[in-house]
Amino acid sequence: MAHGTESQLADDRVARLAQSLTQVASELNTQPPEELFELLAALARAQPEALPHHIPNPPAFHRMCRFIGQSGSPTMGELGNAISIPFSTATRWADWMIQNGFANRLSDRDDRRIVRISLTETGHRFLEIIEKHMAENARQMLSCLTVEEQTILLVIFEKVAKGLQQTED
Repeated sequence: MAHGTESQLADDRVARLAQSLTQVASELNTQPPEELFELLAALARAQPEALPHHIPNPPAFHRMCRFIGQSGSPTMGELGNAISIPFSTATRWADWMIQNGFANRLSDRDDRRIVRISLTETGHRFLEIIEKHMAENARQMLSCLTVEEQTILLVIFEKVAKGLQQTED
C-alpha cells in the first residue's frame, strides 16, 4: 500500500504544480508587447510578398534567435545541435527567418560549402522585445517572494531546466 500512497502523492504534486503553473500564467502579463506587433507590421509593409509573418513555434523561435544572437553566426549544424532539432528542421526554420526578415544567410570565409546564419537588425529587435517581455513577467512573478524564496525558486528552476535538458540529450 505504501507504493500506492507514494504514487498518489506524486500524482497530487503533479496536479498541484500544473494548477499553479496555469494560475501563474493567467496572472502574468502574457499579452505580447505592442512593440512586437509594430515590428511585425513593419515587416509586412516592407515585404508584402513574403510568407505570413506569424511565428509557427514561438518558444523554439525564441531559443533559435537567442542562440544565433549569442553565437554570432552559427552553421545550421551548430544551430540544430544547440536547440536539439534535426539539421533539416534547422535549415527549414532558418529559411523561414530569412524569408521573413529576421536573419541573413552568410557564406563561411574559410569554406564556401558552409552556410551560416545571423540575425538582422529586425531579428535583434525581436529578440530584445521578447527578452524584455519575459523579464517583466519574471519580475512580476518574483515580486511576491522574499529574497530567500526567490533564491530557492531559482535553484529549483535551474535544476528542473538542467534535468529536462539531460533527458533531451
